[in-house]
Amino acid sequence: MSLTKEERRMWKEAIEARNGERDFVRKLEHEQRLDRQRRQGLFAPERERIWRQMQSLCDIDDARLTELVEQDTAAVQDFMEKQRTVIAEWAATVNQRQETLAQRAGAPQRLIGPPPQAGMVRRLLLKTAADLSFTPSDNYVVEDEYELYGRKNFLGEWKNFIYLLAHTKPSNDAPIPPLLNANYVFRWTADADVTVGAKTTPALVGMSSAFAGGGIDPTYAEARYYVSIDIVVGTSTDTQVYKGEVYTSPTRSAQTDWFDGLGAYDGGPIYDLPTVHVPATAVAPAGSSVLFCVTITLDFFAFENSEALVDIFRDPSFYINVGYVDVSIVS
Repeated sequence: MSLTKEERRMWKEAIEARNGERDFVRKLEHEQRLDRQRRQGLFAPERERIWRQMQSLCDIDDARLTELVEQDTAAVQDFMEKQRTVIAEWAATVNQRQETLAQRAGAPQRLIGPPPQAGMVRRLLLKTAADLSFTPSDNYVVEDEYELYGRKNFLGEWKNFIYLLAHTKPSNDAPIPPLLNANYVFRWTADADVTVGAKTTPALVGMSSAFAGGGIDPTYAEARYYVSIDIVVGTSTDTQVYKGEVYTSPTRSAQTDWFDGLGAYDGGPIYDLPTVHVPATAVAPAGSSVLFCVTITLDFFAFENSEALVDIFRDPSFYINVGYVDVSIVS
């Protein structure tokens, strides 16, 4: 059953609330990075003077050095592409196991019995999403500094797929790229006055990487993702958002210091089954709409001469699948 206009408003409110928190934290982190760049910039003239002295004393060919750095950057990018191919081949062999594990996590749970007696606890397994979306846009987005892409695909029970790509490009002004979200919503109508909790175990397969290019100036890149679940309860008079826990992936990060000719690289596969939950504290009156909002967020950043990538898109073996939400219903 598709979402009503009011339920879509509720879903949007939950997404915006979660993004607002993350944007605030990202802004603080970005200001810290910029302050570090500012402090490093204070030494730029001295660094340049030292570099010129080294060139003079050691007979360093500036043009040749620039050429070597560019060649190394191209070699690293070629290496990243080869790794993506290897990871994709590996992912194709483990995808079925990934889906089986995700299904097994929720398989025993079913809605038990009629509307409950006082104190009864029931379990409900929602296996088909009411809707999928991705933000900031439902279209391919390319800017000078980054590119984003999203695609969604319903395949029925257990299979609610979204594919995402987030990729920065080397930039001079280092803006903060927008968060890229995969948004899932599952729905249920409360059949009595109850409190509700939920958990889910999304499957994610892809790759992420960070590359900081070589040179005389320091630079930095990082990539990570988050998984969260929230419950939104809507009545004729009110909407309440109950926030659940957030899983944060390990961060891929690469950083160089002064006169780092080789640069730095950190990359590898995404093969994750994180479980997130909301405790059974969401108050749902009889007849209220209850939405279970699952969000996977790609967060990435890169300064000049660096790149960050989260790729859950560019190969058929890469995907995000929120196959179910396991609901606890307490009378």
